Amino acid sequence: MPNTTSESTIRRLSGLFACFGVPEILVTDNGTQFMSSAFKRFCNENGILHLQSPPYHPQSNGQAERFVDTIKRALVKGGGEGVPEQVINKFLMSYRVTPNPAVPEGKSPAECMFGRKIRTVFNSMLPPRKTNKPTNENRKVNRSFQVGEKVLVRSYQGNKKWEPGVIERRIGNVLYLVRKDVGKCIRHINQMQRNDSTVVTENRLPFQLLVDSSPKNHHERKYRKDKRRREKAVQPSRVMERKRNATPKLQVDPRKKSYTTDFKGGRCDDGPPVNSRKL
Repeated sequence: MPNTTSESTIRRLSGLFACFGVPEILVTDNGTQFMSSAFKRFCNENGILHLQSPPYHPQSNGQAERFVDTIKRALVKGGGEGVPEQVINKFLMSYRVTPNPAVPEGKSPAECMFGRKIRTVFNSMLPPRKTNKPTNENRKVNRSFQVGEKVLVRSYQGNKKWEPGVIERRIGNVLYLVRKDVGKCIRHINQMQRNDSTVVTENRLPFQLLVDSSPKNHHERKYRKDKRRREKAVQPSRVMERKRNATPKLQVDPRKKSYTTDFKGGRCDDGPPVNSRKL
């Protein structure tokens, strides 16, 4: 910090709170920047309990004082390794990734803070881990392009939507460096497609191209395509034709005690109820 005024201290603490959250208790010494009304108002607005250590008794804030002494020793030992800021950053990296035997399970300060081990330069010496991705038969097949393969890349300038190009290099898993007629560009795999037209025409002779483009072959291909479409068409299901009789209507007669329905004759009568039902 260039200075230790209340405004500078509040700005620095606001940046720390944005990364790690607002603490419940803040323990400081009796410096003027911590005793000002602006700092007191800052703690009240954020719901922080501000505690000051007694004057001339640094043991009350022993952890902070001990770490200050550790920083001073690191600066003395690494004085010839660069500017003080670089020395402090190297020391903090080593300090924060070192396991602490006083912590449960021997975790490092960084692992206690973030819940994971932070990456260091020593991780590059370890072999890469293979992640087992879940297989799904119904998912889309992953596409890929080979170096030197001719493709069509999406163009966002001019009237052409697609421009021909050649894969020059693969960048990552889904990014490719494509060499076009004019210049190079980096495109996502979703912004490219195979240039099948160029691949087909390379293996054909000019005579074969003329034969395929003749009107006769064009009509033959169209006829075969229509024939296959008619063969694949679903035939309509045939419903058995039968004679349907109208539903007989009930004729109300108050003199009758019951009614019987004869569905075969399509009428209602009051004959003997053989295989009939009463309404």
